[in-house]
Amino acid sequence: KHKLSIFDDQKRFIVSNDKLYKSRQSSWCTLRDQLLQQRDKDHRLQLIYVDFTYCSYKLDDVRLFSTFERKNSESSSQTGASSSQAQPRHDEIMNVLFLGETGVGKSTFINAFVNYLKYEKLGEAKKDPVVLIPVSFTVAAGDNFKEEQIKFEGEGDLYIENFENVGQSVTQHCKSYIFSVKDGENRVRKLRVVDTPGIGDTRGLTQDEANLQHILRFINGLSYLNAVCILLKPNNARLTGVFRSCFLPVIDML
Repeated sequence: KHKLSIFDDQKRFIVSNDKLYKSRQSSWCTLRDQLLQQRDKDHRLQLIYVDFTYCSYKLDDVRLFSTFERKNSESSSQTGASSSQAQPRHDEIMNVLFLGETGVGKSTFINAFVNYLKYEKLGEAKKDPVVLIPVSFTVAAGDNFKEEQIKFEGEGDLYIENFENVGQSVTQHCKSYIFSVKDGENRVRKLRVVDTPGIGDTRGLTQDEANLQHILRFINGLSYLNAVCILLKPNNARLTGVFRSCFLPVIDML
């Protein structure tokens, strides 16, 4: 209900699923008829059916609500509040969560992302690179394509990184990194990026479930999230079983 309340007050929602539709069809039809009567009186009204059949949240009954009711209650509880309080404060930290499968390169991407924000030219970044997170990756160099391992030991704690076991998530625990950037109006803002263990660990579903619960506990400690970035491998053409079983619960929680 909270997520749907972003819409305007010309929308009415009936929320149900296939099971409730079959078991409580009379209730469903009654609510539907009420909505149709409301629309007959106001043709601007939009009727929307929200299907929870494939959602992890379990409904106990067919529900009907409107954003108009919620907005009225919110406005009455906030009477007397100054308009400046409703505006985002520029001294607030922007929180960005990064998710992705094992080996997709979240830590490497975060390091590149930070350097992109800090420097205007590649040459400047090469002279004094910012390495928030220790990373290790293999490149093929020379005419013989000899594999060489590249390591950057930066500002992060080495104990949370595992470079030895191929297939296991390199990042072993969630950790946040805070740095300062300038926004479009040349004001300094603080940005917190949250690196997470990769999903699809070779240790199996038990480890994936442990990583997932760890991620949920970590982000539950944050007051808010400004953005969630999901990194995908370029050869993934569709949602995989790993994505559905691990990422969707995190997204549902948000």
